[in-house]
Amino acid sequence: MAVLLGTHALQPPKCFDSLKCSETSESSPVCTSTRLVDLFDDQLALVKSVRNTDWLELIRKLNGDGNVFRTSVSLPPPGAVKMRLFGEPRTNCAGLVWDRSQVDLSEAYIWPSGYMAKTEFNLTHKGELVNGRSSALVTIDRLVECNRRGLTTNAETGELQEVADGATMNFNEINWQSSPRLDKVVFAQASQGVQKGIPGQRCL
Repeated sequence: MAVLLGTHALQPPKCFDSLKCSETSESSPVCTSTRLVDLFDDQLALVKSVRNTDWLELIRKLNGDGNVFRTSVSLPPPGAVKMRLFGEPRTNCAGLVWDRSQVDLSEAYIWPSGYMAKTEFNLTHKGELVNGRSSALVTIDRLVECNRRGLTTNAETGELQEVADGATMNFNEINWQSSPRLDKVVFAQASQGVQKGIPGQRCL
């Protein structure tokens, strides 16, 4: 389950004033939730689950001097179902969502579901991949197709295969250059998975 905490939630408290409006306003919580549902349905929501111990460092980067920094996110399948996020709800109880249409992925590293890129070990401080991680890269269009078809990486062969009926896909990974200037939404998750901010609609 997830609770959407609001847009710009990592900015100073005054920014929440924009959410205190009528339900007909474009910036209202209702409109924000509706737009997020559309993003998930159209595979436009980039989701990052954050370790509980990593929030202060991430907030420092997001509220920084405008410099870009590399971070990893996942792109859920259509409707944001049947895919687990990175980490466990106990250790990664909240995270962020970005609008993919507002993000520059031209220099992103993208891997399909099930491939363990482990960029924390296989990406240098210069942004270069090591230990063969570049061999499994895919384009964003290919990732969208894999999500739509329910394809995941076979751990033994490295080939893509369809997930079994009723099975849950592992997370995919997109490592990209984020910017503090981009809008984002905060979510909190529980052990049942992530929801799209609307009671009864399960996500991931």
